[in-house]
Amino acid sequence: MKKKDAEEIVRSHGWLSRQPEPFRADVLKHCTLRHFDAGETLYGVGDDATGVYGLVEGAIELDLANGRIGTIRTAGYWIGETAAFRRAPRIVSLIAIVPSYTLYLPLAEFERLIRNAEYCRYFALLVIDHIDEALAIIADLMTADPLARVSGRLVTLGNAQSSGSKTLPVTQAELASMCGLARPTVNKVIKVLTKSGVLQSHYGRLTIVDLARLEKLARQDP
Repeated sequence: MKKKDAEEIVRSHGWLSRQPEPFRADVLKHCTLRHFDAGETLYGVGDDATGVYGLVEGAIELDLANGRIGTIRTAGYWIGETAAFRRAPRIVSLIAIVPSYTLYLPLAEFERLIRNAEYCRYFALLVIDHIDEALAIIADLMTADPLARVSGRLVTLGNAQSSGSKTLPVTQAELASMCGLARPTVNKVIKVLTKSGVLQSHYGRLTIVDLARLEKLARQDP
């Protein structure tokens, strides 16, 4: 992949696509294209903040400090700004779950950009995006009923995909980790959802067929 092609992707998907063109151009001008093999770590818990990453192609897994999977994201997802703002070590790990390309904005360029008050606001909007997603995940995990919990987590994952795709690169084991449930419990829920036509299950991925019905199931926590 060439950097020009990568820039076109993030101009069309995710947080950066929603920002004014002068800011987009300034960010992309100072980014470098990086490739990660499947299983390779972009950064780990405790690593120094060295910059911000924008996912261009592939999929990445965000792992919490306790080892649980927080979320899985695809093209258009940007992350790393929180540690950069705080100038503090990373509190999550990022792992490429398939061969992936990212655009990388070095910390020095991030620091330069946020000296501009308007540009700083655009990065703050990225922080807010992550807070909104975290609150949605917390709401999902507070649901006691396994069917409602898994349905809610799938809705949150689907809505978080910057590309708009409802095919999620997630295994049932990964979904179980994200839901805080045992794998057999999640397997039973997936069978119910596929049998009812709400979901399609494939090897290594799940496709949301009927988002409206899935949202309704997510709200039916007794």
